[in-house]
Amino acid sequence: MNNKLLYKCLWLFIVCFLSIATKSNAQQKDLYLDNTASEQERILDLLFKLTIEEKIGLLRATSPDISRLNISHYYHGNEALHGIVRPGRFTVFPQAIGLASMWNPELHYQIATAISDEARARWNELENGKLQTERFTDLLTFWS
Repeated sequence: MNNKLLYKCLWLFIVCFLSIATKSNAQQKDLYLDNTASEQERILDLLFKLTIEEKIGLLRATSPDISRLNISHYYHGNEALHGIVRPGRFTVFPQAIGLASMWNPELHYQIATAISDEARARWNELENGKLQTERFTDLLTFWS
C-alpha cells in the first residue's frame, strides 16, 4: 500500500515539475521580439517561425495580420515617384524620365521635399492616420 502512495506522489511530483518547466519556456520572449538580440538573430528566428503561406502574404502590398506572431497588417504599396498616388488633392510632377532629364539635383530635392510635405500634411489632416477610412492607406510609407 505504501508503494502505491509513493508512486502516486512521485507521479504527481513529475507532472507538476514538467508543467512548471513547460510554463516557464512558454513565458520566454520570442527571439524576434527581443530588442537585445542581434538583428540577424531576430530575422532568422522570425523567418523560421513563419509558414510559407505567411511569407508569401508578406510579399503583397497589403500584408495581412499574422496574429499568432503579433505582426500587424502593413501596407507598403504607396508610390510617390512623381507625386503621391492616393485619393485626394496632391501635386503631380512629370514622370520619372522627365525628371531625370532635368539634370538638376537641387530641383529633384525640392520636388521630393514637396512630395514628403504633402504626405505629412495629409497624415496630419487624418489625425496621424486615425481618421483613415481604408485599411491600407499609410501615407508615410513610400517605396519610390
